Amino acid sequence: MEDFAKNTLRRLVRVTGYDIVKWHPIPVDVAARKRLLDGFGIDVILDVGANAGQFALSLRASMGYRGEIVSFEPLPDAFAHLRGLADQDPAWEAHNVALGEADGQLKLNVSRNRVSSSFLAIRETSTSVEPESAYETECVVTVRSLDSLLPQLDAVKGDSRVMLKLDTQGFESRVIAGAKESLSRMSLVQMEMSLVRLYDDEVLFLDMCNLMRKLGFDLIALDPGFADVATGRLLQVDGLFARSAAISDA
Repeated sequence: MEDFAKNTLRRLVRVTGYDIVKWHPIPVDVAARKRLLDGFGIDVILDVGANAGQFALSLRASMGYRGEIVSFEPLPDAFAHLRGLADQDPAWEAHNVALGEADGQLKLNVSRNRVSSSFLAIRETSTSVEPESAYETECVVTVRSLDSLLPQLDAVKGDSRVMLKLDTQGFESRVIAGAKESLSRMSLVQMEMSLVRLYDDEVLFLDMCNLMRKLGFDLIALDPGFADVATGRLLQVDGLFARSAAISDA
């Protein structure tokens, strides 16, 4: 009976030229981030630490983002999957490099879960909560600074509104150090930040916020990230920073 009523209603509505489909509400945090991307007019997203393309896929599926995506991932196996996805999307390109402070090569510590891989030594603070974050091997990868790489990216044009997303497992401050000139092109910067030290020599949340403030960016949004489910303690957050000069334009 219920299906009959639904079908009848749908037929009646279709007479007017419209249709009825099931509504899938967007989660509040996703909707808020979509509004920010739209408000700042973002049309290019630099996806640094792309892994197998999870972030880019969420941009397309959850946020309806249709602009350019440029992904960077140094791990060979993760990059192979990433490139396969990017090859199917004409507005998505992938580069098999890491970003850092300067061009060169560095030893990357590879974790069992791959997503926790880092140039920095991992701490027991992380591995005790997530054993799969422990390192199992290492590989040497190519590193580029964003300042040297950005002029070579066809997706970034003179009038592009660019967002930089960083998920580099404690290496975010080094990526920023290699992007001093490029930051003037960024309207938004999203980065993962630790509240407690998970990797040796990483810059923690408060110091990173202060660094970004000195570089002309204000913190405008926070999302919870990695947490200790046993204790409820939050260990990492994703912060979104807006270039101060761009806020009034949004």
